[in-house]
Amino acid sequence: MHREQLRQLLKKYEPTAEEVVCKERMLDFLDEHEDAFERSLEVSHFTASAWLLSRDLSKVLLMNHAKLNMWIQLGGH
Repeated sequence: MHREQLRQLLKKYEPTAEEVVCKERMLDFLDEHEDAFERSLEVSHFTASAWLLSRDLSKVLLMNHAKLNMWIQLGGH
């Protein structure tokens, strides 16, 4: 994904009351950092994740994160 694609998706997104500040912070972060997706950006960076669910929603696919030693959703870098 490119910066402008993410910007457009965020602008279309209708946040809950609790998410309004986060949405604005993400848009500001995109404006302030050309390298907003790069791991080398020490302040922070954007990543993506996904939840994979069974059709009946009774199961979820998780992975064991080697560094964190935790079961987490798929995604990241």
